[in-house]
Amino acid sequence: EGTKLTAVAAIGEKKFETLQDAFDAAVDGDTITLMADVELSKYLDIYTANDGEVARVLTLDLAGYTISDAADYKASDYPLVFVGLNQTLKIIGGGTISSSYRATVGVYGTLNLVNATIIAENAPAADEAAVSIWYWGGGNGYDGIATGNAVISGGTVIGGVFTDSVMSITGGTIDALVIDGGETTITGGTIADITTNVEDAKIVEADGVYSVHVHAWADATCTAPKTCKVCGATSGSKLGHKYTNACDTTLVISCFASVFLEVSRMVCKDTSALRWEEKSISE
Repeated sequence: EGTKLTAVAAIGEKKFETLQDAFDAAVDGDTITLMADVELSKYLDIYTANDGEVARVLTLDLAGYTISDAADYKASDYPLVFVGLNQTLKIIGGGTISSSYRATVGVYGTLNLVNATIIAENAPAADEAAVSIWYWGGGNGYDGIATGNAVISGGTVIGGVFTDSVMSITGGTIDALVIDGGETTITGGTIADITTNVEDAKIVEADGVYSVHVHAWADATCTAPKTCKVCGATSGSKLGHKYTNACDTTLVISCFASVFLEVSRMVCKDTSALRWEEKSISE
């Protein structure tokens, strides 16, 4: 008799022998339902099958089962579950996804965590947590766009959540949250510890909504200190005007062009006998 293969996942009535086969075959709107515990020998790639060119919104129903890395797991630079550009993954079903190597669920696309336990047992760095939401730095037409996006509305995360992109937390339990940039909004859930690696970032509360604001500084000028272009906060002192006499008829003003004429009027009401020149602070 031949070896009987066991299906581990299904999309509707169609069954698959590997979870990767199920995701490769999935089309927009499909739900992939686990039928057994799955041990992965290679990371689950939710992207490459269509190179991210076809946007898909998919649901993973763990159905109480567990996804983990196998003893022969092939180490790579990818998380155990990789959600790539243009891919949306909703996780339901109350099961567990656990990694003992790198980040457990890593996202450049969109994650919607509704009901599952996500565990990172030995995350090697803060940006490789149980749930990692990453900003896409460039390439594939997404240069400078915060593609990574997550909504955590339930479930449990053990091993931390890392984000340098866009995230909303409305529920669930998280043991640690590390914010390295982007926009994070918190309106619910239980978070044991919140830290940020961003200089001058702060957690802001307004009407029960918590958000992380990162200052976008505009350089200090002659008339204004360093100023946040978003909230208007200031840091340090204005540079002040620096004047040097170049000759009997020339007054050199070290100032930005935008305030040059204003400064000239401040210095002398009668400018007819003077020649004005701009000079940088470094000079």
